[in-house]
Amino acid sequence: MGNVRWTLLSRVTMAASSLLLVVILSVSLEAEDFGVYSGVVALIAILGAIARLGAAEVMLEDLARRPDEQQEAFGRAIATTTAASVVGVVIATLFGLVILPAVPLFFIVTMAVGELLFVVGNDVTQRFLHAHDRFRGASIAAIASILIRLIAVGSLLVIPMQSIEDLGIRFMVSGLVAWMLGIAVVVSVSGRPQLSLPSTFAEVRRGAVISVGATSHLIAARMDQTLLLRAGLDQQAGIYGLAARVVFNAMMPAQTLRAVFHPDHFREGAKSIDRASDLTRKLVKPLAAYGAFATAVILAIAPFVQRLLDESYEGVMWVLILMSLMPPIRIMQSLVGDILTVTGFHETKSRATIISASSNVAMNLAFIPFWGWRGALAATYVSETCLLIAFTLLVRARLRGEREDLGEKQNEPVA
Repeated sequence: MGNVRWTLLSRVTMAASSLLLVVILSVSLEAEDFGVYSGVVALIAILGAIARLGAAEVMLEDLARRPDEQQEAFGRAIATTTAASVVGVVIATLFGLVILPAVPLFFIVTMAVGELLFVVGNDVTQRFLHAHDRFRGASIAAIASILIRLIAVGSLLVIPMQSIEDLGIRFMVSGLVAWMLGIAVVVSVSGRPQLSLPSTFAEVRRGAVISVGATSHLIAARMDQTLLLRAGLDQQAGIYGLAARVVFNAMMPAQTLRAVFHPDHFREGAKSIDRASDLTRKLVKPLAAYGAFATAVILAIAPFVQRLLDESYEGVMWVLILMSLMPPIRIMQSLVGDILTVTGFHETKSRATIISASSNVAMNLAFIPFWGWRGALAATYVSETCLLIAFTLLVRARLRGEREDLGEKQNEPVA
C-alpha cells in the first residue's frame, strides 16, 4: 500500500499542477495564442512518442528478465531517447516550416527542446524507479519536475511575456533542468549508467515497434489540434486544445493505478497472456468507475471553466460537455492495449493503432474545413472507439490461441 500511496501522491500533485498550468496559460494567453501553443505542443507530443523509441518499455522488459543488468538497461534507455530527442527537434523544425508556416520557428524549436527532454527524461526515470520499487524516489522526482515547469510558466503572472517566443524559452529551460534532475536521481540509486553500443542498436528495433504504435495513437489523439491551427482556426484550436487539456488531466489519476501495476504487468506478461489478462481484470472495475466519475466531474465544472475565462474562449463549455465521454473510452483502451504491450505483441498493437491513426487524420482533413472543432471531435470519437474494439478482439484472439496451444501440449502422448 505504501507504493500506491506514494504514486497516488505524485499523480495527484502532478494532476493539480498540470491543471494549474492550464489555468495560468489560459488566463495569460488569449484563445488565439493558446491555439498556437496547443497546436505546436500537439505536434511535439507526437514527436515525443518517436523520441521515446519505446525505451522505457524495453527497459522494463529487460529488468524483468535480466534484473542484474540494471545499469546497462538504463544506459541504453538514456542514450536512445536523448539521441532521438535531438532528431525530434530537427523534425519539429522541418514540420513547422511545412505544416505551420505562420508560427514563429524559434517558438517551435524551443518548445521542442523543452518538451521532448521533459517527456523522455520523466518517462525513463519513473519506469526505472518503479521497476526497483523506489516509488518514494519516483514520486519525489516527478513532483519536483512538474514544479520546475510550473515555476517557469507561473513566472508569466509576474513577468508577462512580450511575445509567444518568451513562452518557448521558459519551457525549454524548465525541460532541460527537469531532464538533468531525472538522470541525477537514477544515478544516485543505481550508479553511473553503462552503455554498450551493439546491444543498444539491437534493441532499438524492439523499441521502435512500440514507438510506432505510441506515435500513431498520439496522432489520433492530438493531431486534430495541429490541423485546426493549420486550417487558420486559431481561436477554435485554442478552445478545443484547452478542453482537451482538461480531459487529459481528468484521466491522470487512472494512469496512476496503471503505473503502479506496470512492472507487475510486464512480469506476468513474460509468463503468458492469460496471466497478464488476469491482472488486467482486477483493474477493470476501479478504472471503469473512475472513468464514469471523470465524466461527471467534467460535466460539473464546464460552466465554471467558461466563467473563469475571457470572451475569446466563448463556447469552451460546450466543447467540454461533448468531450466528457472521452475519459472512460481512453482509459479502457489503454488498459486493454497494455495486455498486448506486456506480452510482446507490439507489432500487432502497432498495426491496429496505425490504421486507427490514419483513419483519424483522413476524417479530420475531411471534416475540419466544414465543421471545425466539431468535425475534429467526431473523428476522435469514431477512431478511439474503433481502436478499443480492435484491441479487445486482438486480445481475445491471442488468448484463444494460447489456450489452444496449451491444450495441444497437454494432449501430447508422454514418451
